[in-house]
Amino acid sequence: MPIRSYLHHNAAFEPAAVSAMSQALDEDCKALGLTPTQKYEREQIAMRIIDLASTGVTDGDVLRNRVLFEARTKE
Repeated sequence: MPIRSYLHHNAAFEPAAVSAMSQALDEDCKALGLTPTQKYEREQIAMRIIDLASTGVTDGDVLRNRVLFEARTKE
């Protein structure tokens, strides 16, 4: 699922960053076993990815690994 649906109108990211963020979201959701029906959980992952990207982290692998690490340490 593309991350665009979670971006607010005032969020501005380069197309490459949006692509990397979307890839990170898909990979994190798969790794965590989330289904498309788990909308709240997917939204939480997306919002964390967007938060990190807002600070300048736009590498898809870094986003994926960071969010996955954080999610697993909360379990």
